[in-house]
Amino acid sequence: MSHLALSVPALPYLPARVCRTFGHKQVAPRKPFTPQPASLSARGKVVRKALESVTEATDLSSQPALLDDMTGPASVGVSARDNDSGSSAGISTSTPRLLLPDTAENRFKLSESPIWCEATGRLHWVSQEGDTGVHTLHLSTGEHTSMPTPALTPAVALTSDTDLLAVFLEQRVVLYSLKSGKEVRVLAEVPPNLGCSQDSWRFNDSRATPGGQIVAGRMNQERWSEGEAGWVLLLDRAEGQQGCLNLKVLFDKGREVLPNGVCWNLLRKTCYYNDTYTGKVHAIPCDATTGVPDPEAPWRTVLHLDEETEGAPDGLAIDRDGNLWVAHEQGGQVGVYDPDTGKKIHKIDMPVKRPSACAFGGPDLTQLFITTIQEEGDDAHPDSGKVFVVNVSGTAGYAGAHQYAL
Repeated sequence: MSHLALSVPALPYLPARVCRTFGHKQVAPRKPFTPQPASLSARGKVVRKALESVTEATDLSSQPALLDDMTGPASVGVSARDNDSGSSAGISTSTPRLLLPDTAENRFKLSESPIWCEATGRLHWVSQEGDTGVHTLHLSTGEHTSMPTPALTPAVALTSDTDLLAVFLEQRVVLYSLKSGKEVRVLAEVPPNLGCSQDSWRFNDSRATPGGQIVAGRMNQERWSEGEAGWVLLLDRAEGQQGCLNLKVLFDKGREVLPNGVCWNLLRKTCYYNDTYTGKVHAIPCDATTGVPDPEAPWRTVLHLDEETEGAPDGLAIDRDGNLWVAHEQGGQVGVYDPDTGKKIHKIDMPVKRPSACAFGGPDLTQLFITTIQEEGDDAHPDSGKVFVVNVSGTAGYAGAHQYAL
């Protein structure tokens, strides 16, 4: 495959790896992203063919929904059990191993929200409960640092400033400095109508969009298992009270009970959301420029996990071929799914029962980092609550985590 020589506008919402693929002048490539034909799935070959057809000076946001077309027609309620062979042509994974030294300090009550920063070569994740905080590992040096936080910490997101992380606490979104380890300023506070006055309501999985905005899940900590519906919010750039930004309801209560694990396809036309309560993974059309999900568009159910046999979908990631990598909470695996059919095409058997989320990272995006939840009881695995890493071949991630544009 010849290197693409396209002139792409300097758009801040393009993933860095896409920019390098197209020779974006503002990004200094470490290594060209040149997938080999033998390693691409049928979906990946369609992606490559479509990208090769893009003409010079074409704005990607004006292209047809290339990856949306590949997700195909609605495939509602497809059971992941239909294909549980654990293998897929071209994809292989190593045995999960511990990312950090095997010590008590590196076992977290609930580790979550892994995100990879390509600009710095660092992995970030949160310790959501117990000793709450944001953890950072510099992969090349092995330096592991942590920033304590004052409250339950469900998620973290990158920003356009590599020193600042957007940290989600129970009722606030706060900027923290990696250099100082301190809070810099509050981005947003939850208004009364979104449950800030009730202790049981809190943020859950939240992410920066490809266009530099933030979507955030809200859940009822005590009653979600009874079907109490949550919200999906947008961090609105319109300034609200006391210098904070507004939180705008994107999907009202009833669309999702426990919003979890959000990711976007290559051209930002579709995002995928898990609802852990229902066991469903949804595909939602997005605005091509911002990546913000369309609140008026119909949803498509990509797959529906059987909780009794496979656990519930928690965090997820997407590879360069468009396959979804879903953490099976209480299911002891990370399943890889074809979003066309909802069929499982590969799986990673975990030594622990409760993987919580996963993210591609490493220099070539060929490592999958998996956070887990600490188990309880006599049969609790001693490594539950720790962070694992798996080597991936036959595919890779297509970009690091998206950034909130400050």
